[in-house]
Amino acid sequence: MSDLEALQKRIDELEADVASLRSYARNSDKTLARLTLHILQHGTNSRYRPPGQSLNQHDMNESDLAFYGNLLR
Repeated sequence: MSDLEALQKRIDELEADVASLRSYARNSDKTLARLTLHILQHGTNSRYRPPGQSLNQHDMNESDLAFYGNLLR
């Protein structure tokens, strides 16, 4: 294998790694967004809340609201 072929092979490997990392980051962002949305919709307590019921801010304390609000910024 020539130096040029070896270099091209390494470039291809690095491009595959970058694509994999981008996919991982995209999925991680989606997971964080889903988790944040769930917490904002259902509060931090363990009570079941039927779908469609709005957030009752009394379910979350002030520091929870500040923390999750900062995540959304």
